[in-house]
Amino acid sequence: MITQFKLFENNSEPEVGDYVYGEYDDQGFDEDFENFIKSNFGQIIEIKRKLDTIYSVKYENVPDNIQNMFFKLYDDYYTGFEKNDIKFFSPNKEDIEAYLQVMKYNL
Repeated sequence: MITQFKLFENNSEPEVGDYVYGEYDDQGFDEDFENFIKSNFGQIIEIKRKLDTIYSVKYENVPDNIQNMFFKLYDDYYTGFEKNDIKFFSPNKEDIEAYLQVMKYNL
């Protein structure tokens, strides 16, 4: 049996194009919205650096009932995260998928 171990550690800053897993820390959002964010990953499409750094993160396959909780640009749905809301990021989609599996099964 082959077991794959990955160390999920970020030593750098997220960049445009990176895949991210984020969570809003108890900010009173709609439960369906929070569940969607916690069970999916997005991709950084823009970084706004002003007083605070905000990462604009695009999500795919957003359910109809929560689309109004996202910003919309053309057919893309995105939300904003601050750095402390981003729990994991990687330029590799496979890494973020593996991280979601770890989170899902509490490994």
